[in-house]
Amino acid sequence: MTSATDEGPRTVVRLHLNHFFPTNPSSPPLPTETILLHGLGVSGAVWAGFARRFLARPVIAPDLRGHGASDPAPLPHQYTPTDYAADVLALLDASGMGEPGTVIGHSLGSLIALAMAKAEASRIKRLILIDPPLDPTISSDVVGEVARLRTVPPGPLEDYLATFHGEVAARSLARLFRCAAPGTLETYIASPRG
Repeated sequence: MTSATDEGPRTVVRLHLNHFFPTNPSSPPLPTETILLHGLGVSGAVWAGFARRFLARPVIAPDLRGHGASDPAPLPHQYTPTDYAADVLALLDASGMGEPGTVIGHSLGSLIALAMAKAEASRIKRLILIDPPLDPTISSDVVGEVARLRTVPPGPLEDYLATFHGEVAARSLARLFRCAAPGTLETYIASPRG
């Protein structure tokens, strides 16, 4: 999908959108335009139980680029909070959903929420950040593990990741590891977020 901005046209990936409807009428109300942003390696479906149980109004939770049923990033692959934020803002523009009164982000989703607020603060009334990875330091062991996982053939990589993250997350993580341009994940993991 291509959308026009003040800076000119930009390419946006196709995002899968999850809609959740509340089952707990005693939950405190949130604006209809609440958006839920998931963490790395999972999909918007991870929010289903939370949204249905704790929220009093319908919410949306997109699968971010390269996650769940959404398309991967166009070449060269870009997976930064700023890129994800642009996708979500373009989704809101294209869908006519209105402005997100509240953006709730978990882990990577919290970095995306911050990037959305930085890019277009007037569009966001509230941010709720759950477990934001705001520490810019990271172990070199993690960077080494990412490099090693790139070499694991299909099948065993999903099996390995499933032991830690569950089957759905494992497929999504494996897809992300395989389709990211060399250096993208390492750079993302090792650099300050934003």
